[in-house]
This record gives sequence, C-alpha cells and structure tokens, in this order.
Amino acid sequence: MTIAETGRSFGSARTPVGVFIFPAPIRIQASILARGERSLLDRLCGALPDWVTPDSLTAIGFVGAVVTAAEQSAEAPHCCAIEREPD
Repeated sequence: MTIAETGRSFGSARTPVGVFIFPAPIRIQASILARGERSLLDRLCGALPDWVTPDSLTAIGFVGAVVTAAEQSAEAPHCCAIEREPD
C-alpha cells in the first residue's frame, strides 16, 4: 500500500517533509459496561473546569504512581522478612 492509497499526507506546504498527518482515532466501545462508561465520562468531562487538561491529569497520575512506588519500596524490606529462631 502506498502513501497515496492511505490518504495520508506526506509533506506539504503546511507540514514539514516526512511528517505524517494521521486521522483522528476512533474509539470502539464494545464491552458490557460501554454505555455506562460513556455516560459517566461525559458527565465527568462536563464537570471539570477549563484549566484541567489531559496533560495535568497525566501529571497527577504520574505523581500518584511515584508516591505509591516510594511507599511500597520503603515497606518492602520489612514485609517479606523471614524471622529466624534464636540459636
């Protein structure tokens, strides 16, 4: 398949040479919970203030993951220690 057949642009007056312009992704929701998930996501997105961006949500999630990993690693030496009986 060639680039012309895909309908993708490979360089033009507006894009640098070698940069692909991809179409917007299509989200396919086919699970049992898809309808409820979609309505919940719509309500949550409508309730968020305008200053909340996807990047800020990613940063919050990353900080949460780092804090969780730090807490787990601080606890790790004690959680699995095998106590030996005194000789």
